[in-house]
Amino acid sequence: MHTQSSQQMPATKGIGWLDDESIDTTGFLSELVTYSEQLPYSVTAPMADYFENLIVEPYIRHFADRDGFELRVRFRHLLEDDLDIQRLRVRLIGMSSAQNEEIWLETEGHVLVSRGPVKAWVKTNVCITLSFQSVCS
Repeated sequence: MHTQSSQQMPATKGIGWLDDESIDTTGFLSELVTYSEQLPYSVTAPMADYFENLIVEPYIRHFADRDGFELRVRFRHLLEDDLDIQRLRVRLIGMSSAQNEEIWLETEGHVLVSRGPVKAWVKTNVCITLSFQSVCS
């Protein structure tokens, strides 16, 4: 026999260890970057591992004065520390198995990221009329 209880489950927002807003991440990123700079090799990390709501907008903006196009990338930075991203790159991969093509788009310079929503433009000087899917790095 199943009975319903009038007792409500507490909202997860009030539980400290489940509340992302109550976790202090100050200094974590700076410490991680300091240690990574001491490594004898380069480390590439996918953005989806460290940021939330990563979206490459599908709307291409062609340049009027030169070959190429740009796309906007949006994501949410979750940590307290600001982050200076040296280069944000997006790889477009051909959708057809017959196509073994890829196009890389990247920012023209550094992107300073603060906690919260971030928007950045990635660009390329390539012009092509094939179907691609995006991969962020």
